[in-house]
Parts: sequence; structure tokens; C-alpha cells
Amino acid sequence: MSANILEMAKGALGGSVLDQLGGLLGEGREGTQSALDGALPAILGGMMQSASAPGGAETLSRMADESDSGMLDDIGGLLSNNSGMLMTLGAPLLAMLFGGKQDGLVASIARLAGIRGGSAGMLLKVVAPLVMSMLGKKKKELSLNTDQFKSMLMDQREHVASAMPADVSQSLGFGSFLNAHSEPSVDDVSPTGNAATSSSIGGNGSPEPAANTNGGGFLKKLLPVAVIAALGYFGYTQFASGPDTSQIEATQSGVSAIQSTVGNVTSSLSGITDVESAKAAAEQITSATGTLDGIDMDAMGDAGKTQVTGMLGGLVGGIEKALETAYAIPGVQAVIEPAVTPFLEKLRGL
Repeated sequence: MSANILEMAKGALGGSVLDQLGGLLGEGREGTQSALDGALPAILGGMMQSASAPGGAETLSRMADESDSGMLDDIGGLLSNNSGMLMTLGAPLLAMLFGGKQDGLVASIARLAGIRGGSAGMLLKVVAPLVMSMLGKKKKELSLNTDQFKSMLMDQREHVASAMPADVSQSLGFGSFLNAHSEPSVDDVSPTGNAATSSSIGGNGSPEPAANTNGGGFLKKLLPVAVIAALGYFGYTQFASGPDTSQIEATQSGVSAIQSTVGNVTSSLSGITDVESAKAAAEQITSATGTLDGIDMDAMGDAGKTQVTGMLGGLVGGIEKALETAYAIPGVQAVIEPAVTPFLEKLRGL
């Protein structure tokens, strides 16, 4: 019986980690949980569908091999200190898995959970590389080759189908795929990676012809995207051209700077107890506005800009919630508003 990857992911992202996710997104616990319940089966289903196409399993297997399972040791710390790195890894992975359907997926998760679209997009980018790391860890633990890894993925079909919200499944066109007959389980695959003899023999007792792996229309679209995404996902800069490498570095630097700056502002707002502490916070916020001026969005390229845009909704939401609490203190709004208004304008302008 293959491991239930979906349950592993839910367990790893529950409890205090779920609260951290909500804080990162600027969303409540209930909405974050609902979004996660839609995102996890969608991501795992996307991996299954990619692996079912000729050549897709090889790409995902390589990505699993290169994934950092150490990220799973302290997910809470990773979310607190390096969520920008997760989103940098997640963006190309999602592009590979969903392509043009990604916007529809984001919208369906936002509707399902009652959260902002930016928050839903940010959640997907954060969670996708963690799911890949879980697969990579299990692949290493079981010493699976590519065919066995694919079988482990396909063994998740029943779990994914039962957990997939109808709206999410419809947005991705997963209905017929998830209802299709399962492939041989990992327990039925020989150590060489080939299916057991009984499953490779036709009804007349003769071997069935091997499947054509040249690839149809879907594969011709998938493989170029998969290769590009794999390179971006693992930072294979030795294969990347100069401009692409600089854009990746600019995006990582920009995301880190934005999150650090917004985190400091949110912390300052949360520490306000009276007018005097509000004055100190106002000075810090004014300084933070200057930090945002130094972020070069153009250097990130279109992909980097899209990533930052998806992240900003949750960050702005977190600041607005902190402001509501601070403004409830007498005299604070008059002190803070002149400083925080230009900061928010600058942040949204990114």
C-alpha cells in the first residue's frame, strides 16, 4: 500500500504551521484551511497528470531527486524566514503543472475559501515546493526508480479524487483523469521498474506492444514547459543565459526585501500601545518607504513581477489588519496615517 502523500502534506501543514500560513497570507485560519484543502489535491493532481504524459514522469522524478527534503524539518521557520524562496521555487513549478489553467485554479480556490485571489496564488506558490519535497523524501526513503515513482504518484488517485473540491476539479478539467482506471501500484512494480509480468501480458498470452513514447500534442506542449520549469525550479544557472540568471537573483532579492520590510512595519504597528510608541513606529515606517524605493521591479522580468504581484495582496492585508488594531488606540491614527499612507501606496505600486 503506497503512502498517502495528501495526508502527509495535511499533517505537515496543520497546527501552528497553518496559523503561520494565515499570517503570511493575511487571512484567517478558517479561510486558510479551506484554501489549503483545495490547493493540496490540486497540486498533487497536477503532478499526477504531468507524470501520466510521456516524458513527464522523468521530469518530475528528476525534480524530486533534486528537491531539498530538509525544508520539511522546520516548515514553520522556513515560512517565517524564507517564504520568498519558496515562492521563487513554486512559481515555475506551478507554470509547468497548470500552464494557462493556473489563473482559473487561483480563482476557484479564492471562491472556495472566501479569500483574496492574491492570497490564493501566494498559497499555491508556497505549498507546491513543499509537496515536491515530500515526494522527493518518500522517493529516497523507498529507493524508487522513475517508473516506481510514477506508480507511487498514480496510487494517490483515489485520495486526490475524494479530496478535490468540485469547483477546483472543474477549473483544471480533472474529472475524466481522476475517474480513469488506476495504473499498477508501486507494490506491483518489480525492482527494475517494470510492471509485473501479469500486467504486461495481453489476453492471448503474448506481450503487449510497448506504448508509443514519442508524445502527442499535449506532450509537445508539456515538455518544453517542463524543462524550463525544472531549470528555474532548481536554479540550474549553469544552463541559463545571463539575463535569466540575473532576473532570478533580482526576484529573490526583491521578494526577500519586500517581505522583510513589510514584516518590520507590521511588527512596528503591532507594538503600538500609545501615542509615543506610535511616533516611534511612524519613523520606522517612513524609513521602510525608502527601502521600497530601492527595489528594482524591472530587473525581475515579467515572471518576477507576477510573483511579487501575487504576494502583495496578502502582505497588504496583514498591514491593514494591524492598522485596525492600532487605530483603535486614541490619538494613534493621526500620528501613523501620514507615514503609513505613502508606504502602502508605494507597496501597491510595486
